[in-house]
Amino acid sequence: MSKFKQRSKELELMDGETEWAILEQNYAEIERVNQYLGGNATLLKGLGLLLDNQRPYTILDVGCGSGDAIAAMLKWAAKNGCQLHIIGLDYSETACALAQKRFMGFDSVEIVCSDYAAYEPAKTIDIICSNLFNHHLNDEQNQNYLKWANKIAQTGVLINDLHRHPLAYYSIKWIAKLANTSIYFRNDAPLSVLRAFKKRDLKRYAMESGLPLIIKWCWAFRWLILIKK
Repeated sequence: MSKFKQRSKELELMDGETEWAILEQNYAEIERVNQYLGGNATLLKGLGLLLDNQRPYTILDVGCGSGDAIAAMLKWAAKNGCQLHIIGLDYSETACALAQKRFMGFDSVEIVCSDYAAYEPAKTIDIICSNLFNHHLNDEQNQNYLKWANKIAQTGVLINDLHRHPLAYYSIKWIAKLANTSIYFRNDAPLSVLRAFKKRDLKRYAMESGLPLIIKWCWAFRWLILIKK
């Protein structure tokens, strides 16, 4: 089990710019996993801990992909009487085009194509969230991301990502194979687990950054990391 001791540095296939059809299929497969294996539930649990529904909030969704987390947040907001304006941010032009197509006509959603580090918000950002984004970053980049997000977000920071664990790795590997998923998903889903985090990684980030990270384990093999202001 030595490969689970440290975070993998191998890049995922989707870390490169990818053609529309391949990326669209891959995002659809990721969306199903988030629906049925706790991704959306972890995100919405975090929102409930950060928002009080007493005023409108602006949320910056970093690494938004095709927008499945945005859709989940909008549905949650409608159910809970919370007014959200969501900015989806992604450096991939293809991902942004998919998200813009999905939310065409939504006044409460805007999509911006940019690397997060180069993004300068034109309005106050209440919450910065990221879903299955941080495992794409190395340790130093994650430290920089946390400091950047903490500086900009006025209400809090929410990270929803994976737990590096053998059961998570082999489970998603078999699910990907049995469900006849795309070659991208079959490669990237188990690799995402190897690039993900153990609790000691997250505690080290908290210690080295000096930020008060709240770390919660959620089903299935998810970490919810919060900064509450």
